[in-house]
Amino acid sequence: MLPREELMLSDPIRIADATNNPRFHPGDEVVLSEGPHKYVHGTFLRLKEDVEWAAIKEANGAISSHPVEWMSTYTGPLSYIAPQKEERKSDFMRKLGSIITLAVVSAALVYAAKRFPLTAASIVPAAKGSVEIGTDGNGNTEVKLKVEHLANPTSLSPSQANYVVWLQAKDSGPENEGDLKVNGKLEGTFQTVTPRKNFELFVTGENGATVNSPSGPEVLRTSVSR
Repeated sequence: MLPREELMLSDPIRIADATNNPRFHPGDEVVLSEGPHKYVHGTFLRLKEDVEWAAIKEANGAISSHPVEWMSTYTGPLSYIAPQKEERKSDFMRKLGSIITLAVVSAALVYAAKRFPLTAASIVPAAKGSVEIGTDGNGNTEVKLKVEHLANPTSLSPSQANYVVWLQAKDSGPENEGDLKVNGKLEGTFQTVTPRKNFELFVTGENGATVNSPSGPEVLRTSVSR
């Protein structure tokens, strides 16, 4: 039996329906109504190769990928404010009752997490970092990337504007997961979620955060497997 992600990618009827009758179009304002990043809103960019996932540009400029089923049309901040006072007591009790469960789940994920070192290219010899993966409640792979001593992309030769994180599964093209920002201490972190279990993760310097394929110099890479 094919793995879930390969089964989804091999369903031409579902792919055609999602492509010809999209729920959202580029430029639509959306908000995440489910998942670990609930209430984050941004601009819909495009469907991913797995058409059940899409990329959005968040209000802070970061580009991230999420399941389309988690997205809703964004109608303004008043529609997504915290619950009103009359709802807060019961909401507090629900949250309180879930704290122990969340703690147990978090502890389990810590034990289940795997870490993969990043290999730096010769153009950034001092750079180092790692990728830590875990599993969320839906069976997707949580990816957490951390880098240190990574030169600003403008310091590369030729100079670049952004660092872009790419995931590439076997027998498929690389997918833009978003912009890796480096602070003044030459440190950076990045998080995303993917249905993939085995893939290459690499970082390139690019002259734009929304490019569809890598064209700039590669600076970091690792192979990930669950």
